[in-house]
Amino acid sequence: MFDAATLTTSLAIVTLGRLRRGPRHPGWSFHYELVNVFMARSLARMLRLPLPAAREAFRAVVRPEPVLRRVRTEKTVLGGVPCEWIVAVETAPDAPVVVHLHGGGWAYGGVDTHRAILCRLAIATGARVLAPEYRLAPEHPFPAAIEDAMAVVRSLGASGVPAARIVLSGDSAGGNVGAATLLSLRDAGDPLPAAAVLICPVVDLEACGGSMESNAPYDWITPASVRLAAEVYVARHAPSDPLASPLRAELRGLPPLLVQVGDAELLFDQARAFAERARAARVEVELDVYPGMTHVWHAFAPAIPALEPAFGAIGRFVRKHVVDQGAARVTAQESRGSLPAS
Repeated sequence: MFDAATLTTSLAIVTLGRLRRGPRHPGWSFHYELVNVFMARSLARMLRLPLPAAREAFRAVVRPEPVLRRVRTEKTVLGGVPCEWIVAVETAPDAPVVVHLHGGGWAYGGVDTHRAILCRLAIATGARVLAPEYRLAPEHPFPAAIEDAMAVVRSLGASGVPAARIVLSGDSAGGNVGAATLLSLRDAGDPLPAAAVLICPVVDLEACGGSMESNAPYDWITPASVRLAAEVYVARHAPSDPLASPLRAELRGLPPLLVQVGDAELLFDQARAFAERARAARVEVELDVYPGMTHVWHAFAPAIPALEPAFGAIGRFVRKHVVDQGAARVTAQESRGSLPAS
């Protein structure tokens, strides 16, 4: 996916464009504009490939970073779902758990493609991060990913990790699955996680107009790619189903939410509308808007200025809403599948 030709072409586009008209978006650095053009061209190339090759291309996003050396990992299975623990080396064995659901348009990605986000979450929150490899569409369309996420959360509870020590997190399509999982757990009468973090979530599969059009010149994802991903995910189901489009759901009774979004991304309007609807339903919500940022900038190189503030906000939110260790202590022995203390 990230080949030299794409990088060379992107570099030429940005250089010539800035010479003619200045930055594509006010306040963008050369580096950030290059990242977005590079991602946009890489995505366009990927979507022209057959699905197996496209998935391999998506995995090529992974780049080693120094942050990866500060964590340890361990594969496990919870609720029948393959998962991986990602834990910062200094984290206590009884730390709370952040279950993070990766993005990738419901059809791509996994732990490997989102390892940078997972590692940064582990370091920023001081929690044990658990990343499920939920089933992907089109082989396993809606609601398979939601069922897998529910199974993981329930298995954590059965292993001795109380809901008050769990935070559910997700980026992009994973934010969609995370919101739907909260709704499903609520409706089933299950204990809800202490809080949830939704990073640039897709919450309305039928969204059109507004930021879907006005931010199209800036974002590296496109309206067409969002529509295609939604069609693959829902298959024969209606995209208006509240579990497919959580913006349309009754949101009362959800735990505190942190919604992060960039004001230059396609999903800005729907993320903001979701936060507003949740507040109207008496849900505690923090809407965290980052000027000039595009879709899931959290996965970009460390040089992005908004990266540290975004993860810092997530860390503060998690520490604020997870119960005090003394109130609900979970030992390593009680938490089946957790990493041993080093």
